[in-house]
Amino acid sequence: MILRETITRLRAPLTSGGYGNQERDWANATSEDFLVKWSHKAVSEVIGDEARTVTKAYVFGNPDLDLESTDRVIGPDGLTYDLDGDVMRSYVRGQLHHVRAYLRRIDLSS
Repeated sequence: MILRETITRLRAPLTSGGYGNQERDWANATSEDFLVKWSHKAVSEVIGDEARTVTKAYVFGNPDLDLESTDRVIGPDGLTYDLDGDVMRSYVRGQLHHVRAYLRRIDLSS
């Protein structure tokens, strides 16, 4: 499979938040680019009286695709996505073969 799209992974360090909580410091996130297969689909809906657009994306990459469930991704469309669930790692004969992940972006301004 040819990986043609570039995504940018954002990984934010944990910092001390209010009331002793830990939170992600996205202003100081590190970034790294990866080549992936990318596909996405936007769905518009109204929940109650709130219009929203939920954009879901799927990425498929080589074993070097370093993603964690707490990362964010800037897609080839320039939008920022959160990971939607855990990263899936597939093995063949005990070796990591590829990495897959689902992404999600919710836009409440629609």
